[in-house]
Amino acid sequence: MVFTFSLDKYLNKYIPRSQVKHFPGPLRRLLGGFPASATHDYYIWLEILVASFCGIALLAGVFQSHTAFTAHHAHNIVASYAATAILCFNASQVPLAQPRNIFTGHFLASLIGVCIEKLFSLSAGGRDNYWAAAALSVAVASVAMSICNCVHPPAGALAMLPLIDENIRKMGWWYLPVQLVSLLLIIPVACIFGNVFRRYPVYWWTPGECGLYWKKEEKKEPEKAEPSEVELLATGKDETALESPAAALAYSPQQEPETQIAPVPSHSSTRSRWSHRLAHTASRKTLDEGTHTIVYVPGLRKILVTADEIMVPAELDLDDILLDWLRLMRMELKLLSDLDESSPV
Repeated sequence: MVFTFSLDKYLNKYIPRSQVKHFPGPLRRLLGGFPASATHDYYIWLEILVASFCGIALLAGVFQSHTAFTAHHAHNIVASYAATAILCFNASQVPLAQPRNIFTGHFLASLIGVCIEKLFSLSAGGRDNYWAAAALSVAVASVAMSICNCVHPPAGALAMLPLIDENIRKMGWWYLPVQLVSLLLIIPVACIFGNVFRRYPVYWWTPGECGLYWKKEEKKEPEKAEPSEVELLATGKDETALESPAAALAYSPQQEPETQIAPVPSHSSTRSRWSHRLAHTASRKTLDEGTHTIVYVPGLRKILVTADEIMVPAELDLDDILLDWLRLMRMELKLLSDLDESSPV
């Protein structure tokens, strides 16, 4: 499902840009600053085996010992972290397994679960209907994770546990610091083992552009020149202007045209379909204005991905999964470009 609202549109410009590329080599690799290396599948399987064992063993070992949480009925380990380990160590490249989704998704779901449990525990009728509270907590957590762009499926269990498990219910608000400690243990394990042959995380906050509010850009007046192929494309006069690779790469976000409204066919069903597509394209373009990395070009019949931007046909309707995939490709190219700049000549 494609949502027209994105919290990142409002937050990304205030989130500082990643500084991983400026860190020393070993620390940079530990934080996902190098591209994945090609290797055989059995090395990846071995990495998954060792990482999954170490991650779960670390959590179980810590909470098995006498800690500050022992007197507060803390479990040895919360079972949902087994699902997190499977997702994080097997599908480390997908957005659902990135640190933001793991950390924010888990904590947000835990907070919602405890809050709803406290609300229902205020009356005898509420305590008799914890089954309804469990369903409500999962539903609210699911919507909250979608709004905050931090969907993490295993976190749904954390929203439900305070309502169905008596021991966790006794923990009260101590349930939240237990999750924080667990998250601060599992994510470093993923960073250590996830960068042996692969790369983890792919990003720390979002694949989009961050820190535009803090970035100081000098405003330069555009020089007047004769109309070029790119300018002809921007005015919608030449649909084949970007067939030349040089002209396509010369196109910049500053020259981004307004979304052109194509002629709508007369047939009613076709007209409705085109109207929906153009409306969605306009909303998607507005959504991506905060990142300045996706350029919608009328008449373009190819998708161009560079280290700085992504050029997409304005008439093409892409969902969030495909757009995230394009942003990840841009980040990989940007990573290679940064490595070339930092390498000694």
